[in-house]
Amino acid sequence: MLPFLLFSLPAGVVVDRLAKHKLMMWCDIGRLLLPGDERMDANGKPGTTASFAEFAGPSIGGGLVGLLGVARAICADAATYALSAFVSVCQLCHCS
Repeated sequence: MLPFLLFSLPAGVVVDRLAKHKLMMWCDIGRLLLPGDERMDANGKPGTTASFAEFAGPSIGGGLVGLLGVARAICADAATYALSAFVSVCQLCHCS
């Protein structure tokens, strides 16, 4: 969590202010410097995660709606967001 806060969030602010064409050029150059195995791994993980989420998300959602009904499924979804926010705040407080 700490590396994310230290690097990803500030990097996001910087990236939003840069010219996208130059940013993509530098990202491509950085990708070229990775050894072959690491490059395949780095390129594959986001795609695998997205594919899994596209398959599993609707399946789980449909199962919850069938099992609990629409209103309770939406409440369950809201509860997971609340739990995620709670855990994130606890982690931030624990790191301080």
